Amino acid sequence: SSSETVVFYKGQEYRVLSTFIQGCKAWHLGRTETNQFNKSVEIILKALPPKSKVIIGMGEIDCRPDEGIIPAYLEKGIDYRSSMPEIVERYVDFVTETAKPFDHELIFYGVPAPTEITTAKLDTVTRELVLEVIHLFNDHLKRVCSARGWSMLDVFALTTDDTGAPDNQFHLDSNHLHPRALGVLFQSHLITP
Repeated sequence: SSSETVVFYKGQEYRVLSTFIQGCKAWHLGRTETNQFNKSVEIILKALPPKSKVIIGMGEIDCRPDEGIIPAYLEKGIDYRSSMPEIVERYVDFVTETAKPFDHELIFYGVPAPTEITTAKLDTVTRELVLEVIHLFNDHLKRVCSARGWSMLDVFALTTDDTGAPDNQFHLDSNHLHPRALGVLFQSHLITP
């Protein structure tokens, strides 16, 4: 968790207060029917003071090899290339509409590169699929954030080296990043509209 991390944004210092919604995917937030995940986001955004700066990060679970988009493709034949824009747009639009009454400023947090631990367990085809899905998710997130006027933290760029290979220095485990990653993201990997 990044709770209590200090970040600098637009010349001001902010202390982060984290909230975690276990198992929440971008896909859940883009659904038209109410579910425990979009309801949780509504409750959290409503509880914040008006005009809060809100970092929202979904998509990492969606892009795992054993959950979300990849099993939907491998087991059900759902075309991730054509469905990805809709998943990302619905997710961003849901958060945007939910935050609007409170005049929150949104900053979207992209999906990190998979760790070497994760990719070493995968066959070559699945490894390439995971990387492609993460790239597509982040590319669409960049486009949608830019179109909606939101900033984005490019977590993928932070978690790869100059050659594009995974760089695990910011990972705590095979999925989660160290809290210090957030400060670095704001310093050098913030994409503004």
